[in-house]
Amino acid sequence: MARIVEGVVAKKRCRTLTVLLVVLAAVAFCLQANPSLAAERLQAKADTIEVEGYRIDFVAYPEPASADDPRANWTHWGQALVAPNGKHYSAIGDHGGMDGRSCLYEYDPESKTLTLVGDLLETTAQEPGHWGYGKVHGQIDLGFDGNLYFTTYWGSAGGLTYDDVYTGDLLFRYNYRTGKLAKVGVPLLKHGLPSTNASPDGKLLFAEAVYRGTITVIAKDGSKGTSTDTLAGDLVVYDIEKGAVIFTGGKDINHGRRDPRNIMVDREGNAYFSGGGNSLVKYVRAENRLEELPAKLPGTCPIRSSTRQAKNGWIYGVTTTREDRLFAFNPDTLQVKALGEAGGYTTSMVLDAQEKYVYLCPRSAEGHQVVRLDVATGKQTRLLDLGAAIAEHPYSGNGIRYVLRKTYSVTMDPEGKRLFLQFNDEKKSERYAEVLLVVLNLKK
Repeated sequence: MARIVEGVVAKKRCRTLTVLLVVLAAVAFCLQANPSLAAERLQAKADTIEVEGYRIDFVAYPEPASADDPRANWTHWGQALVAPNGKHYSAIGDHGGMDGRSCLYEYDPESKTLTLVGDLLETTAQEPGHWGYGKVHGQIDLGFDGNLYFTTYWGSAGGLTYDDVYTGDLLFRYNYRTGKLAKVGVPLLKHGLPSTNASPDGKLLFAEAVYRGTITVIAKDGSKGTSTDTLAGDLVVYDIEKGAVIFTGGKDINHGRRDPRNIMVDREGNAYFSGGGNSLVKYVRAENRLEELPAKLPGTCPIRSSTRQAKNGWIYGVTTTREDRLFAFNPDTLQVKALGEAGGYTTSMVLDAQEKYVYLCPRSAEGHQVVRLDVATGKQTRLLDLGAAIAEHPYSGNGIRYVLRKTYSVTMDPEGKRLFLQFNDEKKSERYAEVLLVVLNLKK
């Protein structure tokens, strides 16, 4: 059993000399020792618009200056989470490699305030000049202990360099009750962690690890060559309760597959990920082992996104780009049902609390349509083009009209009243790159 060395944000008590010195010392120390306190100064308020009978709140992420470039390519790539306190937690990063930086944000839908609550690079206390943490690409998950868990992912793979300081991507823990952000450790040395999920009981965290490897490429004239690419490695299983990695394996099953992007999890905490092509591999929790399944996804591509398992036994998902096929998978019977085309590249989807609908937002020629899939009938209903709605209304915080690009996160509050979607800007606005949080208040 491999144990991860834990790190926590320090707290100390300042001794009094005079009232003035106490106040100044306490403020200075707290801001240095707990970067999330300093981060709280960056806030932004959402605008509200009415479009086709829907109320939409949207806000641009308040971005800190980048360690490398004040015009850094700030983007979002990972799945956000609505925590038990009703607030939405998400991350954006500067996409940097060397000294790469990602930040954690909290959105309060009641006050419509987006607040930067944690800086990952500052929390690591890593000296400049080493590879950093320019992306959070997996999910933010809720642990059994009430804390939020998430991992970093390289930032940029170009020139990726491991050394005695940066040994691989990190697992972080955030206590939203206290505002404490902590570095847990590196789950798998010299690997990136682009895809994560957690067991429903919050005790296990699953991660698909990747590494930079050499593949064979065939040119148009038929000649063969080699290229360096990001390849699927092992599945990593981290036991939150034990504070240790309890399983790594599966690299031999992945058959050189590139860029893994999703892990399905059933109600018992077994995990399912793509092997070669459209095949599925199961992590059997009770036996701590992998099993290749006979079930196949529709088409030829691996999983891109999935929901939790519904009470009816089905997990709903979609395959990756080029095919974008919706499907339902029953872990109990290993049955797979094709549900038709998603209508575009779909990176995130969510099952509502009543388990009647799955909501998604494909990227297609028809814009950024929020789609509602009826799980009983398979019928798809387009609710609203968020891209067209946002483009008509400059954000009051800076006067910019944003052109939405892709979303990598679609989440919902427990009551099923609000959809939360993050969008990268198309880079056609006045700013180089920004990220928007869009909240669609659903009709009753």
